[in-house]
Amino acid sequence: MMKSFISLFSCALSLFLFSCTTVENNYRSSRDFASHLVANGVPVEYMQPAVPGPLKATEGVILRIAGKDLGVYKFDKNAKVQRERLEKIKDEGAVYFLGAKYVAIVSGSFVLIDAEKNPRKDDIIKAFKTFQ
Repeated sequence: MMKSFISLFSCALSLFLFSCTTVENNYRSSRDFASHLVANGVPVEYMQPAVPGPLKATEGVILRIAGKDLGVYKFDKNAKVQRERLEKIKDEGAVYFLGAKYVAIVSGSFVLIDAEKNPRKDDIIKAFKTFQ
């Protein structure tokens, strides 16, 4: 009886863990995300590097889409400080840069900043959430 209970519990736990979806894109780059946007029908007008230091990120880029700039920052989940910063941004839904608050969305190791003001925001966010 105990063996069957343990077996049933193990199966249920495995099913639960495998059904939880997580985005694992820690191996990807900001340039990969720009390419993903284009592949999903969101034209990127230009891309330029952004200084990642103020956000404690590994890398960052500024993308211009539909005449508006937005930021994409990559955090390394293998680095404790960056992983903690990423979790804080996810919990707060925002980042602060030079005293200004910006809406931020987290997907895997990436943070999307200031997409809310973009005319293509729905397309951008949809592509962002599917970036793996």
